Amino acid sequence: MEGERPMNYNYDEDEIDLKELLAIIVKEKKTVFITFLVISILSLGAALYVRNKAKVAATILNVKTENDKKVDLLPNSIVERLYSENNIKEKEELSLDEFKDEFKITGIIPKSIKLKQEALEKKGETLKYTPENYVVELRVGTPEESKKILEDYYKDLNEELEYRNASRYRYQELETKNLSNAEYDYQDYLDIIKEKKAILKDTIAEKSKTNLDYLSYGFKYRDLQAKIKNLEEIEINPLQNYLDSTGIVKDYEDFKSSYASRIEKLKNSLEEKNRKKSDYEKMLNGFKVEDKNKVVPKGVKIVTQNNEREKYYISLMKEYIGIQDKVAGLQMQISKLEAINGKLKEATPDEKKYIDTKLQNIFKEYNEIVKEANDLKIKENEIEYGAMAKKLNPVVIISDSKAKLILAVGVVLGLFVGVMMAFVKNFFKDFKKYMGVLVVFFLVGVNTYTKESVNFSFTHKGMKENENPDKTPFELKKQVLEFFKEKNIKVNSDEIVVKPMIKAGLVKPTFQKVKGKIENEEVNASFVPTEYVVIVPDKNMAESLKKEFPRFYVDYYINNEQLNVISKDGSYRDRIKGLKNNLDIIQNDIDNRKKLGLSKEKESEYKVAELEIWRVNNTTYKNLENFMSSNKIVSNIELEKTILAGERENILRELNSLDGKAKFYEELLKKYNVSSSEATVLENGDISLAGSGEREKQYIEISNEYALTLDKINSLKRELMENENLEKGMREPTKEEKDKIEKSISTLEEEIKNINERIKNIELRDSKREYEGSVKAF
Repeated sequence: MEGERPMNYNYDEDEIDLKELLAIIVKEKKTVFITFLVISILSLGAALYVRNKAKVAATILNVKTENDKKVDLLPNSIVERLYSENNIKEKEELSLDEFKDEFKITGIIPKSIKLKQEALEKKGETLKYTPENYVVELRVGTPEESKKILEDYYKDLNEELEYRNASRYRYQELETKNLSNAEYDYQDYLDIIKEKKAILKDTIAEKSKTNLDYLSYGFKYRDLQAKIKNLEEIEINPLQNYLDSTGIVKDYEDFKSSYASRIEKLKNSLEEKNRKKSDYEKMLNGFKVEDKNKVVPKGVKIVTQNNEREKYYISLMKEYIGIQDKVAGLQMQISKLEAINGKLKEATPDEKKYIDTKLQNIFKEYNEIVKEANDLKIKENEIEYGAMAKKLNPVVIISDSKAKLILAVGVVLGLFVGVMMAFVKNFFKDFKKYMGVLVVFFLVGVNTYTKESVNFSFTHKGMKENENPDKTPFELKKQVLEFFKEKNIKVNSDEIVVKPMIKAGLVKPTFQKVKGKIENEEVNASFVPTEYVVIVPDKNMAESLKKEFPRFYVDYYINNEQLNVISKDGSYRDRIKGLKNNLDIIQNDIDNRKKLGLSKEKESEYKVAELEIWRVNNTTYKNLENFMSSNKIVSNIELEKTILAGERENILRELNSLDGKAKFYEELLKKYNVSSSEATVLENGDISLAGSGEREKQYIEISNEYALTLDKINSLKRELMENENLEKGMREPTKEEKDKIEKSISTLEEEIKNINERIKNIELRDSKREYEGSVKAF
């Protein structure tokens, strides 16, 4: 029958012999290995290609928001600048819009918010949420190129946000070209300076009370306060007294021709203000505020409020006092103008030279104060707005590719195909020619730096917030450039490369960890590297950085503060007064620091400093002042007499005005309608309340002003007596006396410097403990 097997068929030959199969694999091991190797290499190539394509530069930003206002994280101005600077059009053949689309900015939404949103969606409602944290990703060109662009983007974004939010107001310098303006008289210059100086003085005085953080502001506001006080008292006031004493004007004819008009305008203004003052006085005299008792049930919470009539009375009183101040000011202006007109003269060449030199010095010193004040304002902006978008993770290269899976599949497939090839080859007995082996070479581009590098480690606590010790944003590259500038080493910014030292295996886990912490609303979610590598052009620069930069960085924030004792050239009176002002400002600074609270250790040290200030005031300074006063010594008799004469006129004029002010306050307090703010417990336990106490507050304020006015009157009378005593027998010093005075002034300066150094050490002690050795190079 067809299909039947012969009787002698051996069924064992039809069975699979596993040993034979294993023998075939061993026999064809070269074929298996070569096939496995070829497929594995191809898989590795595919994995590397996929991984490279999936690589993106990424970072996580925390952005300050106000009232849930969404911040534009991709302004067109920044995109255009990056597009142009990186030559994207030619290199990547992308349009500007396509380049902008490559930025992937995704808000990180906390899990708790997501749950609320999902719950509300089921009800058909929505929950508005503006993220504070964002993932920013970019892939344009190579991953390293993308990383550089993203670093530039971060820098540009913060500059843009700072520009939009920071105050751009700056104190205005005085233009020296105005000194040659024919339309200005000498008094016009002084009036302009006084007006500007008054505003700056108030601002600096306020800042000196609150901006006391040593590493951020040091003693700069305190020093500015001393400088502006000295400018006022030993530069502006003496020149004012000189002009008032001599009656010198810049243009005699112009003053004469305009005098009548000016005095008439002032008198008209005075008459108008007096009429207004009289009107307010009548209103206040006829005004009655009724204090109606209110009965409050027992146990009810009491909240006192001003009634409308009481508010009106208080506002009328403020206006009335304000008008009186304006009246007093106009009276002084009229008196002064009439006095100058009575002794009007043009300056001699020597007098003109003195006045011009004095004005130039005043302009110069005022502008220096303005420049320092503006520098501090810039620093405040940098601290407050310099990092509105803060990196919670450095810019890194991450990848979400399936490269590992592709490689694993390739390895398994290579092994399987290798075995199959062995069987196929063995099946074809006459197969003499081995299959060709495909050799794949991967050319790995290695960026070798012929440049030198230095590694740095930072351990100060500010690094946790990515901040320098003075709370400005940490920018190592900026500090490195400052270092080379200090060393007079020329280097371009592009020649310096700064990279955080992050182990490759930690990049993605750290990035995901930070993102996860944010989603879980954990505190301190950021990851700030503390180690960096700095690449510089040559070995000498690297050696210099390694050897000197750690000390430079610490000194830049701690030991670079120079506490200046302001010692003026000029008359003995001015120089001594300037030094006394410094002592007073230092004491005032200590008082401000004590108000903000001190540790027991610091409080004890400040008491020692205050004792030293007391000692200097009552020994070195007092002895010098007594010696000068007893011997009536001045440096220039003629000049001193002229200034003293003007000072006497101004003191008498001010005393007359203050006497009027004191009488005004005295009469006002007698007639002031004080409320009876009382709370009485009734028989049934209820509370009867009358008045709110606001008028009592105003009454006390007026009383304080009255007391201060009386103090000022007494102080001016004493000053007038001292000046009259000096004027009677003033003389210039002998050589021995001059040497003694100069030695005493030098001693006083040195003692003030020592007090400054003592206070500096108090403020630096804790910082030195933290920052000394906090920067290491390796």
